[in-house]
Formats: sequence, C-alpha cells, structure tokens
Amino acid sequence: MDLKDIVSISGKQGLYQIVSKRKNGFIVESLDFQARRFPTNTNQRVSILDEISVFTNTGDLKILDVFIVMYQKIEEEGVEMPSKKSNSSEIDAFFKKIVPNYDKEKVYNSDILKLCSWYNILSEQMDLSELQPAQGEEQETNEQD
Repeated sequence: MDLKDIVSISGKQGLYQIVSKRKNGFIVESLDFQARRFPTNTNQRVSILDEISVFTNTGDLKILDVFIVMYQKIEEEGVEMPSKKSNSSEIDAFFKKIVPNYDKEKVYNSDILKLCSWYNILSEQMDLSELQPAQGEEQETNEQD
C-alpha cells in the first residue's frame, strides 16, 4: 500500500484506498473493518495523502515524513499520542516533539488530531516501519527554533 493510493474525503471520517479510477472521480474502499466501496463524485473534495503537507516555519513538510517521525517517536521512544479529550497544551506538546517548528497559526489542534487518527488507521493497514522519506526532500526532524 502506498500513500499515493490513500485518500481523505471531505465530510467523511477515516481514510480510503483508491480501488479504481473513473472519468469523474474514484471508486474507493474504506480502510476500516467494513471495507465499504463507493464512488466519489466531483462535488466531493478528495485529498490524496501523498500530496498533503504540514506547514512549518521554514516551509512545508510532507505528511509521509511526519508519519515517519511519528512512528519513531511513538513506537520506538514511547511518546504518548493525544486523544480527542486532550487539552490544547497536551496536543501542542505532542506535536512539538514530532514537528518542532510547525506553524502554530496554520496548523490547528483539529489538524493534529486528524493526523493522529490517520496514523492509527495506517498502522493497522501497513507496516509503518517500512516508510521511506519523500525522495528529493530532506526530512525535517528535531530542529529547534
């Protein structure tokens, strides 16, 4: 499974895998236990995960690179991921460990929680230890302001 085949659909929770392409959208399958298939249409905003970035003070950081750092911090170092009930300072403290120089004015707590949700979904579907940094880009980790 590749992040180029995984999408987020506005108005729908979770992640979806592209099964097929149509002239006016995709046929996708949910990455949950139900594995529901349905077509998307031109009215829905479909975002391919491979094209999503996180705003930082020095530019944008590909979501793939964020997931790689999340894997290292959560699985290898034992950093605890925030929950929906976490307060804003807990969410901020967590994400500072992942992307120390993220742009606090453009990256909202809801975005961080969505990233955590996506990470959990992907960790059930694939081996995140095999993710490789985006080619041609330097991985921005642990840079302090």
